[in-house]
Amino acid sequence: MSKILLACAVLLLPLAALAQIYQWKDAEGKVQYSDQPPPAAARQERTVAPRAAAAVSAPPAPARSHQDQDAAFRQRQVEQEESKAAREKENVAAEERKRNCEMAQGNLRNLQIGGRHVRYDAKTGERIYLSDNEISQSIKDAQRSVDEWCKPRTAQR
Repeated sequence: MSKILLACAVLLLPLAALAQIYQWKDAEGKVQYSDQPPPAAARQERTVAPRAAAAVSAPPAPARSHQDQDAAFRQRQVEQEESKAAREKENVAAEERKRNCEMAQGNLRNLQIGGRHVRYDAKTGERIYLSDNEISQSIKDAQRSVDEWCKPRTAQR
């Protein structure tokens, strides 16, 4: 029985904290505090705001369950793995662009050096020497290839 009374008293404590408290000086000049309004003869009357009113009025945030915490952790892991995969994909693409750029620059240098240039017939495998016009066109094509592969890429986000 005493445990029940104690539990009730503990539950009612926050209500007492929310009650209005009055402070005044009595006829003898002593400071008095009460939850009842002061008598009419009181001097320097004022109402004291309770300190814990804000803490009592706002309920505490509910704790997240273990399942919620586990789900959030797994979600962060998935996001980290996706981010890592995207970075790796970008690195592979950058390496490929670098290799293609170097090959295009080498091809352009070879064509610009001059001399006799050949291509091979796809059916017979026979060498076909390029004319000056064909070499000029090949230089233009090689320059376009260098421009395409070697220009810096801007982030598309």
